[in-house]
Amino acid sequence: MKDLSIWEKILISLKFNNSISHNIFLFILYLSIVIFTIIALSYIKIKILAYNKYGEKQKKSIVFIAMLTFWMVVFPLGLFLIIDVSMMNEGSAAALDKALIYEINGHSVLTLL
Repeated sequence: MKDLSIWEKILISLKFNNSISHNIFLFILYLSIVIFTIIALSYIKIKILAYNKYGEKQKKSIVFIAMLTFWMVVFPLGLFLIIDVSMMNEGSAAALDKALIYEINGHSVLTLL
């Protein structure tokens, strides 16, 4: 396998693969992004309606949305990518169907059934 650039590793990390734990964390990440989007859009809608109705301009809403963005999207996404990309270099193991691996005299032996 060729050496991948960091961008290629990130793109691979954001796709579902054969690892169950990777897929679970990726699903949770995508779900949190969807939940954040729904919350942020409803919050913005409420603030726009309140601004149009009362003519008030509120600066705190921008800070709230920025904090919500960080804690619901940026932080989990960054943490997931750091862990997944760093673990990508540590080794690659693949599940083999009908394979038996054993050790004889200190040497690993693979037998396909």
